Amino acid sequence: MDTVRLSNNVSRLWDDEVVPRLAEYIRIPNTSPMFDPDWEVHGHMGAGAARGVSGGLFILNFKRE
Repeated sequence: MDTVRLSNNVSRLWDDEVVPRLAEYIRIPNTSPMFDPDWEVHGHMGAGAARGVSGGLFILNFKRE
């Protein structure tokens, strides 16, 4: 196993895929129902859950080099 190459690939994946998705996720105003009494109408929790699910799928599409 080429650990240097593995480390580089993981670092690139983290920087290019994970961090941007986390940043996008934390922008959702979804602290708690106490934060937004109309949370259900605004749909932030649903959007956050959908992004969380779809965001995890990028790993399945990661190409080996």
